[in-house]
Amino acid sequence: MDRRTEITNGSRMKELFDCKRGLLGIFRSEDDDPAKTLTIPVRPNTRGDRNYRAVCYRVMHELPYEPK
Repeated sequence: MDRRTEITNGSRMKELFDCKRGLLGIFRSEDDDPAKTLTIPVRPNTRGDRNYRAVCYRVMHELPYEPK
C-alpha cells in the first residue's frame, strides 16, 4: 500500500544549490542539516545543471557560477 501511495502521489526530493561555487547536493530526508549534506560539482548538460541554472538565476537574479 505504501508503494502504491508513493506512485500515485509522487515523491519529494529536496536539493541544495550553491550558486557561488557551482555545487549541488541532495538531502537523504527533508529533516537533514544543510551543513552535513554531501555536495558535488554541477556536471554540464545534466538535469542537475538545468535545475541549478534555473533556480540560481531566479533566486540570485544573475547568472550562476559556471564550473569549467
